[in-house]
Amino acid sequence: MGALPREALPAWLAAADVFALSSLHEGDPVVIREALACGTPVVAPRVGGIPETVPDNRYGLLCEPNDSLQLAHALDAAMERSWDRAAISRYGGSQTWDMVAERLFEICQSLTTIPRG
Repeated sequence: MGALPREALPAWLAAADVFALSSLHEGDPVVIREALACGTPVVAPRVGGIPETVPDNRYGLLCEPNDSLQLAHALDAAMERSWDRAAISRYGGSQTWDMVAERLFEICQSLTTIPRG
């Protein structure tokens, strides 16, 4: 499809049966949050922040990184599965930037707290 205008992306993500990301290294990929908010299940490796973003198999399937056979099996399983896309969308839509920023702030705050003994 090539490059698409930003406003067209939600429709394309919602139309997909599954969103697959096969990165070996990630931080907290926004595209996974976007796919989930559109109700699209995710197949991705357990790297970076992906396991926290896709915390259980109601929202997608995770595989080990750098294992193409496991990724292929996860994609097959995801395509065969009947997903609750409304629940995926509710979960994805609840992952707002404010919530993510608050969680990051709490993590940073916990790292700066000096234990008292």
